[in-house]
Amino acid sequence: PSLFIEFLQAPEDYMQRAFYGSYIRLIRFIAFFIAVSLPALYIALLSFQPELIPIDLLVALAQARKEVPFPVVIETLIQEFIIQVVIEAGMRMPQPVAQTTGVVAGIILGQAAISAKLASPGVIVVIAVTAICTFVLPTDSLIQATRVIRLPILVMASIFGIFGFSITWLFIIIHLASMESFGVAFFSPLAPVRFADLGDSFLRKFLWKMNKRPASIPVKDDTRQGNTRGEG
Repeated sequence: PSLFIEFLQAPEDYMQRAFYGSYIRLIRFIAFFIAVSLPALYIALLSFQPELIPIDLLVALAQARKEVPFPVVIETLIQEFIIQVVIEAGMRMPQPVAQTTGVVAGIILGQAAISAKLASPGVIVVIAVTAICTFVLPTDSLIQATRVIRLPILVMASIFGIFGFSITWLFIIIHLASMESFGVAFFSPLAPVRFADLGDSFLRKFLWKMNKRPASIPVKDDTRQGNTRGEG
């Protein structure tokens, strides 16, 4: 039993000062969005809305892709498949070997793909940043979900552009908002909105202000701690 917001929170948030904990938590939210959306946005902007890309960047991307024989969506899917294979291989190998294998495979395969004109540097950077942002997330369940939902967003963006990207995100949010976990709205405190709990959602509330248990979860005794005040 858990809420969506809890998958982006980590126990170490509460072992640091509130400002640092809030900063790291915001980074996680941004990393989650990037991990899910970056390949789809790359495809949508490059294939459908290139006018939204700064002209200097667009020219650089176009020049890098001029000798790549695949459409941008196929190129991205190939690199996504390769990075997922490398990740799975690393998970099945002994830890010391897995780290070395992941680094060496990523560098060698990326450089080889660029040299063989099978991929452009732009898509290598996009997939690498996406993989790094995925592993910023603190829970394995969210990491696995992120790796899966990235694909339908990518496919819809490759068909309908920014419109498909937006519609898919809308369906995901509606689905999350309609779910329940043991009778509690899974998307609480965002939907339905619980203003009392928002202070410890995107940001980390001061510990001395956390005297009440979350209003999103029904409890008999809503008192978490006495009126204490200190650093945190």
